Amino acid sequence: MQHTEQLVSSIAGTSLEKYVRPPFGAYDAKVVRVLVNNGYEIILWNRDTRDWEETTSVDDIVRVAGRESAPGDIILMHNVGFRTAEALPKVLAALPARPVPVRASTVSEVLGR
Repeated sequence: MQHTEQLVSSIAGTSLEKYVRPPFGAYDAKVVRVLVNNGYEIILWNRDTRDWEETTSVDDIVRVAGRESAPGDIILMHNVGFRTAEALPKVLAALPARPVPVRASTVSEVLGR
């Protein structure tokens, strides 16, 4: 893990945050032990856009991530989602227009760190 961290940090030009989202949100005691022993924290989501499903529309993604989200929500979206790239600008435009404005932020900001 440390070699990968150093390599990614050197390429990115910054240190990495120590957060992990396990694929599918699946993990067990062994995964937790390895991550904790290496200084990582598991972070999950509370809003799933289901952008990985071919039948999920841009409007579905905007509804879940933009219009229905609330401050502090962690929204799951994928860089390989079927319509994520098309939906993202609309999601970001919808956030400040909500009755309680919401803004995009980092996991560290959401956790108050």
